[in-house]
Amino acid sequence: DYKLDGTIASILPLYGEGPMWLEIYGLDVYAKAAVLINAEGFVEITEIDLTADLTDIKMHLDNLLGGGNFGESINNLLNVVGGYIWDQVKDLLFPLLDEVLLKVINDALKGCNIADLIANGSCFQDRMKELGRAGQYLKL
Repeated sequence: DYKLDGTIASILPLYGEGPMWLEIYGLDVYAKAAVLINAEGFVEITEIDLTADLTDIKMHLDNLLGGGNFGESINNLLNVVGGYIWDQVKDLLFPLLDEVLLKVINDALKGCNIADLIANGSCFQDRMKELGRAGQYLKL
C-alpha cells in the first residue's frame, strides 16, 4: 500500500492512498566493494558502491487523486516518465543504500576472520541472524 500527499512542480496536488503495484524490467545491479583484511585475519569492508540500470518501469497507484479518469491519466503519465523518475531517484537512493549496507555488513563481519569466511561462512550467517533487520541503521 502507499500513502501520498504532495505536489508536482509546486502547483499540481498529488495525493492518494491504497494498493499499488510496481514492475521493473531489465534490472541490472552493479556492486563494487573495497575490503581490508588486518594482520589477525579479520575482514572489514571500507567502501561499497552500488548502482543499477533498468530498461523499463511500470506502476499503478489505486485511488490516485481520489480515483477516476484524472487519477488514471496521472498514472499513465508516471509510467511514461518512469525511466526519468528512476534516473533522478537512484542518485538519492544508492548513497543511502551504500551507507546502510556498509554498516550492516561490517557489523556482521565483527568477530569473523577470513579463514572462517572461506571455510563455510557460518560466522557471518550467524551474525546476520543475530542482527535481524537493517532498519536500525537508517537515520531518516
